[in-house]
Amino acid sequence: MPRARLWPEEMSDVAKVEVPYKLPSRSFLERFLILSGILAATIALFAALDVDPFVFFTEFYHVKRLVVDMMPPRLELLFQSKGLYDSIGETISAAFLGTVFGGALAVGFSFFAAQNTAPSKWVRSGMRTLLSVERAIPEFATLLIIISVVGVGPFTSTVALTIASIGFCGRLCADAIENVDTRQVEGLDVLGSSRWQTIRYAILPQVGPSFLSALFYMFDVNLRRAIVLGYFGGGGLGFELERSKGMLQYKDMLAYTLCIVALVMVMERVSDFLRKQILNVDTQLK
Repeated sequence: MPRARLWPEEMSDVAKVEVPYKLPSRSFLERFLILSGILAATIALFAALDVDPFVFFTEFYHVKRLVVDMMPPRLELLFQSKGLYDSIGETISAAFLGTVFGGALAVGFSFFAAQNTAPSKWVRSGMRTLLSVERAIPEFATLLIIISVVGVGPFTSTVALTIASIGFCGRLCADAIENVDTRQVEGLDVLGSSRWQTIRYAILPQVGPSFLSALFYMFDVNLRRAIVLGYFGGGGLGFELERSKGMLQYKDMLAYTLCIVALVMVMERVSDFLRKQILNVDTQLK
């Protein structure tokens, strides 16, 4: 490959460098081939799925009719429906409890899944496999299994979110433990500290903020999951949305959708505020 030599007059011989470059025609050919490959793969996937992307435009009158049926949203539901606030409480409670119980189990499992804290490589391998299996199982499939045992309701959604949180949050926490500064760990090992003392005084102070961020992020994810699971029998706002759809009350559907958007945005702001406050307090204590 040809190289261009950049030798400015003010630079010394030691600082002289060679910068590789490609001919414009070759760069254009490479980009053309990449874009062509992406386009061909997209067309092949549409053909394999028997999907016509232009149907959305040719059948757009269905979308127009739905929008007309949904407008204006019946916002008086926000003030007249007492069950709405119960549903909001169920959704937030399911997400919170699923995050708390799932996060607590995930933090405990993460120390057995991290290379520098696991008792043996077999324990670490087994725990990593368990966390991977939990992440691979969709929470919707877990919900269907739990519904067949305990029936529909917020409790079912809470259990499904707890199981889903273990695999996701456990992986994040395990990676955070493996990335700690080893100098503090080695220093306590030299002093003869036990495994628990090393974890307590060398690892936990370093991974605490990462654990906290993972839990708050998990709550944001679980809040959205709780709404989706509620649509399929998990209670809460999702159930209200499904009921209004089944009764063809599209104005109510739009009102519930706006309520969901507002709830998610508010809870995101609350989570960010609490996370910053807790981290600031922890920093001041240190």
